[in-house]
Amino acid sequence: MNINEMLEEYLQQRKAQAFSDFRRLTNPNPLMENLLLALESIDEELVQQNFFTELVENCQNNWTNEEEGFNPEEKIQVLLFEYDYYFTKNPLALAYGLIGKDFKIKIKPYRYGYNYEFASSLEANNGLTLTTFSPLAALGDEIPEAYASYDFFEDEGFTPLIDAYKFTTYLIAHRAVRAFVKTNAFKRLSRETILHVMIGEHDTWETQPIYFDCADPNWITKAIELQGEGV
Repeated sequence: MNINEMLEEYLQQRKAQAFSDFRRLTNPNPLMENLLLALESIDEELVQQNFFTELVENCQNNWTNEEEGFNPEEKIQVLLFEYDYYFTKNPLALAYGLIGKDFKIKIKPYRYGYNYEFASSLEANNGLTLTTFSPLAALGDEIPEAYASYDFFEDEGFTPLIDAYKFTTYLIAHRAVRAFVKTNAFKRLSRETILHVMIGEHDTWETQPIYFDCADPNWITKAIELQGEGV
């Protein structure tokens, strides 16, 4: 199994575990239960296509646009999508190109520290519209009056619900990126031999790898050996 197959399997497992953990609750909050049902009802293929379209268009129009500051001499090691407050309709994950050497081949989320720089055209640039998170506005911007004083963060269902949303989103993004890396738009992106594509919430200190692009799988195997630890 190659690294991207391992990643997809991990994301699927985390998604399934989150749904299972929520459904094991004996008395779930009705609003949160409805939010899990809303997540189940999304059209994942449509979201994947929308992600793919955004990736292609943003790469062409922003990330590799000289008027936006694109410098082909800057080879990024990481293409990062980072989002902040997501209890709203259509939150955005901004795109960053990271230039550094301390990133690892990992399956699980990890902390990569601060030893990197941003690419000129890829710092808080156009990224992905996380439409999958939109129902969660019911816990934030559009909270029902009856729940205005309810502390959802202390509810036992909060963590599995949020994990279900996050890993559903990450899995869809993984599949969209898998298609994106085959496009001519992607080929214009200056990048290192191994490009790490990652996604995560701002200031949570752990970021989830969702794809590794590399012309030769043997180079990834060698990189794992050199980092001196497993994936």
